[in-house]
Amino acid sequence: MEASLRIHITHDKSTTDLLWDIGKAKADWFRQNNWTSSLSRLVRFGLSAVDAEHYQQFLGLAGEAAVWQWLWGDLGEFWEQQAWLHESKALSDGGQDLPGLDVKTRDLIYHREIHQPDLLLTPHRINETIHYVLSVVSLAEPFKPLETDVHICGTISGLTVSHLQQRWFNAELKRLVIPQEELSPVQILRWQEHGVNQ
Repeated sequence: MEASLRIHITHDKSTTDLLWDIGKAKADWFRQNNWTSSLSRLVRFGLSAVDAEHYQQFLGLAGEAAVWQWLWGDLGEFWEQQAWLHESKALSDGGQDLPGLDVKTRDLIYHREIHQPDLLLTPHRINETIHYVLSVVSLAEPFKPLETDVHICGTISGLTVSHLQQRWFNAELKRLVIPQEELSPVQILRWQEHGVNQ
């Protein structure tokens, strides 16, 4: 995908601080409910399992907030959604971060360039009625930055993913690995037929 088609969002220090704090609350909740992830890729940085989960939750929130800000211009309703999730003790979006969208966020720990991380999806969780969006956060180490740079790299419909699962299935990872060049520009989400931010 052409670099000019990627959307670049920077979260300033105060936004980054809030995302970091919410990430900690989510990580604590997941730990209390035994919903911990496999975070072996972060072991070499000397993080505890608690700190690794905290970083992972922050990463996901940063990508989601970038998409929200691009679509709606500010994060007002994003903060309201996060407050509701916290107060309701749900802390789960049911597979949709925004209406009709599931944002998957990667960092640059294994990569050097924004265009390198692929979109990774779990085969048995594909929802044909939504679009998947890949965001890449410019972090090469799993620690809190002062500001957070996020690139929204592209999107693909769940229906397309469902039809082409065999093409992208990686048996070693047990994931669908979709290269960025096979994603559509995220700008299509603003088209009339998608009904996002209309």
